[in-house]
Amino acid sequence: MDMRNPLKLPNLDEFYRFLTTSMGFTTNLRQISVYFNENELFRISKEIIGHHRSIKIKPDIKRESPEKLFKLESVNINTVKFEVTITRIVSSRNHEKKNEAVSFQIASGNLKVQIQRKFSSEMEKVNKEKASKSSDVPSDIFKDLLPYPEQGNIFIGFRTHQTTSYSVNLAARVIPTVERESIDFAEKTLSVYNTEMLCSMGELCRVLYEYEMNQISQLYQHKSDDNQLMLEERSVRILNHFTFKQSTPDDKVGSIIEEQFYRCCSSQLSILSTHGVKSINLIRLPDPEMTAFIKTTPVVPKIMMNQCESFFSRANSILKIIEQILISDIFEELKKRILDVDEMVALMKWWTTQTFSIKEHDHFMQLASANIENKVIRLKNVRHFQNPGIISPGLDVPSNVLPYAIS
Repeated sequence: MDMRNPLKLPNLDEFYRFLTTSMGFTTNLRQISVYFNENELFRISKEIIGHHRSIKIKPDIKRESPEKLFKLESVNINTVKFEVTITRIVSSRNHEKKNEAVSFQIASGNLKVQIQRKFSSEMEKVNKEKASKSSDVPSDIFKDLLPYPEQGNIFIGFRTHQTTSYSVNLAARVIPTVERESIDFAEKTLSVYNTEMLCSMGELCRVLYEYEMNQISQLYQHKSDDNQLMLEERSVRILNHFTFKQSTPDDKVGSIIEEQFYRCCSSQLSILSTHGVKSINLIRLPDPEMTAFIKTTPVVPKIMMNQCESFFSRANSILKIIEQILISDIFEELKKRILDVDEMVALMKWWTTQTFSIKEHDHFMQLASANIENKVIRLKNVRHFQNPGIISPGLDVPSNVLPYAIS
């Protein structure tokens, strides 16, 4: 462009990142080139590969926003390839080129807009434009465009300062303030519209989350020891993507998205456990002191517990959707199987440090049993323990004596 006065070049790396991010949400724009004089410094191109795939939405996910302005009709995923060429001018005759290519999956939620005439008139009056008859709420899970593990941003065309509360960027036709940096909640009609759109974002996030967990569930059916860790690491990334953080500068934005994320589905969140993908309320937080004898109760895998601490802390203390291992879980464990010696030792070490009612104690004694040298010992029959100073550990003892291997 012809300028009155020469301007300095912007910080090129920042400029390239801005252009790359901007390309993430364009439908028809497929290539951008940046020239300095006659030298091409930067080129990014975007290519849609193959046809889009439709995601099956779980039947127990409520598709309508709370005020029924929007209904999530479908969710599609496209695979998009980005190719970038950056040229560094070393001298007038020497240029260095760097080429990079990466593929992403872009998810788009397609909304049916159900706005009444009166509401539309109020929107037109306030916003000087009619409410659209169709809309998309795309959610991006890109490598460079997503600030994982930090929060993503709301895009209204370009990126705004408003964060999403999750590690995803979300683009939607929300109505911004005049500065186009924040979402408008000041005017009543616009507040209703924007809140409904944010709720649709929450629904889309839940659909994507459950889709990913379904993929993990299918892989788990055919898992081997080699890919168990891979599934757990994949779950870590998904959970961290959808772990709520307080959005800024307006914390209301994140709260609306998160509330709808959990509220839109009648069933609880699915997560990977030590026994496959299950509803989170059926899974327990692990207790290191119980690891040796809790084998059949689904618990959170260790790597997920360590790397998703914020998620499980919030799920337990605030959302109340997951619990520690309960005494009832231990009783169920003891009903299902006979323990080996090491498991019984660990169980009794834990038990003797706890305080329980007489009823719980009696139930424990009825259920606990161990297999020692092909002989089943039931605690309910035990009345004595073996003193090795009097009776050698190698000798047979009556069935009402706790074997020395345990005592």
